[in-house]
Amino acid sequence: MPPQSNPSAKLTDAARLRAAARAATDRGFTAGFPNFHFSSAHGGVSGHVFLPASVVEWRDVRVADLQVANPFNLRELFISAYWYAVRDGYPAAFPNGHQATHPGTGQVCGINLIKPGQAVIHKVRLTDLGGPAYVSIPAMFRAVANYATANGFGGGFPTFAMTRVGRVSEHHVVLFPAGSVTWADVPLSEITA
Repeated sequence: MPPQSNPSAKLTDAARLRAAARAATDRGFTAGFPNFHFSSAHGGVSGHVFLPASVVEWRDVRVADLQVANPFNLRELFISAYWYAVRDGYPAAFPNGHQATHPGTGQVCGINLIKPGQAVIHKVRLTDLGGPAYVSIPAMFRAVANYATANGFGGGFPTFAMTRVGRVSEHHVVLFPAGSVTWADVPLSEITA
């Protein structure tokens, strides 16, 4: 699907993650995320990747356990979710955009943990992704979606985590084998409702 301007620009990136989670569960999947590609086809659609229970598990994680300074900064939350997963024996994770405060537990964030053996992590340069703006969540998601497709994967997402190798920054991206996840267009009317 060719990238176009986002007709649902009034939504925050966190709201798009929540809409993707809702669209995934409505279709019988455990989790999902938008790839931030949009098309005017069929009255307007947004690309999504849906993950079954064999690939992902959902968990509410205390903000203190995530070690995130600002859980409302989505890029920071992605980075913290990734490192939380790695510390806990998972290859990666991503936030679902939901947060809550529970008595006795405090503030929690919904996190989708990728099960071991269900994804690969590639460390790539921004130039490998086509040079997207690192600070832009939509641009990074589109770039990783394009990278995944070009390399035969079923989908992928950025973690926003980086490591430096000499003078070069390598960005950690999560890629799912073809056939392990489902890519689908979701009507914009469903996302913005």
